[in-house]
Amino acid sequence: MTLNRAMGGKLYPYYAEYVCREWNRKHEGSEKLESLDIFYMDERTVPPGETQTVEKKNIMQKSCSEEDEK
Repeated sequence: MTLNRAMGGKLYPYYAEYVCREWNRKHEGSEKLESLDIFYMDERTVPPGETQTVEKKNIMQKSCSEEDEK
């Protein structure tokens, strides 16, 4: 799934809510999600011969606990 930064900033909360809800609906006990982190992998294209860096950025944290939703 591609959620670029411009559009993703608006959609991340809804996507996180969806993942928590659907995962926990299908799983029980210790398999339920307690929280969810969404990461963005910032990877820039560099000229040939240069070292490419990839930076992992945590852009959202979401609690999946039912108590937090009330």
